[in-house]
Amino acid sequence: MKGVAGMRTWMGSLVFNLVLASNGFSVQELPPEVAEHGYPDLVVVNGEIVSMDDASTRPEPGKIFEALAVKKDRIVALGSNEQIKALVGPKTRFIDVKGRTVIPGLVEPHAHLYGYALERLGEEMGLQIPTRGKRISIKVKPEDSLSSVKETILSRVRQETDSLKPGDWLVANASGHPLLTPWGRTKQLPVRAALDQVAPKNPVLLTAGPRGFINSKALEEASKAMPGYTQYMNASMGPEAEELGWVGVPEMGALTWEMWLAEKPLSLLAELFRREGQAWTSYGVTTFATRIPLPRVLSGYDLLHRK
Repeated sequence: MKGVAGMRTWMGSLVFNLVLASNGFSVQELPPEVAEHGYPDLVVVNGEIVSMDDASTRPEPGKIFEALAVKKDRIVALGSNEQIKALVGPKTRFIDVKGRTVIPGLVEPHAHLYGYALERLGEEMGLQIPTRGKRISIKVKPEDSLSSVKETILSRVRQETDSLKPGDWLVANASGHPLLTPWGRTKQLPVRAALDQVAPKNPVLLTAGPRGFINSKALEEASKAMPGYTQYMNASMGPEAEELGWVGVPEMGALTWEMWLAEKPLSLLAELFRREGQAWTSYGVTTFATRIPLPRVLSGYDLLHRK
């Protein structure tokens, strides 16, 4: 039995050496990359291959090469066309990128891709936010004081809700001042009681960066559509959240996806996510990390995945 096993090993070595000889190499001349990894499965030539090996904070992306060789899922060599072609085996696949730039897939470590999708494509696809009422932007002056900013916001909310039917939503985004986000995070913008005074008959969501404020009418509407919404707010934003009407990204997202868009077909949401993902892929972003605390969003992605 040992003799037979030995014969098989010897015959395997003979076949391997014959293959090498047919490609113009002796065993001693085998390129080190091929000796370590085997012949590449794929070779890309005539490109600007960006190595991304500059780890500094400078804008330079690193060295640029003409060609690369891939074995399975690993880049095993970078170099000139001639250097990489020298590694080619009988089954290596070629791609000539004809001067195009080739980069590694970029990873976005934290982004709400579904939110970008709605902002960019929602109106075009008939996904109106809010479904009943209006959405406005309130511009404030960058030199204004906090008291002036609050007065401007409340005055505009009063003016806009006066023109709405009772029960219609007003979604207002405040912008134009560098401190709006810090003021929103520290609960200094108009809170629930202040919004109630100027808009007693209409649900209002006031946003400023990743934080927002809702009035009592909005809290009432949200709690009808999503029982337990106040507990959700308090668990996410702290024990003062319900009293102040203070909401963060998940709570504002819940209004959008679980209430305003609750009746939209999942197939439409899946198509929305597909288009946005395709757009980011064209920029070179191949991986996203995010949290999805919203059942409708998760269901839309699940449908897209299954299709």
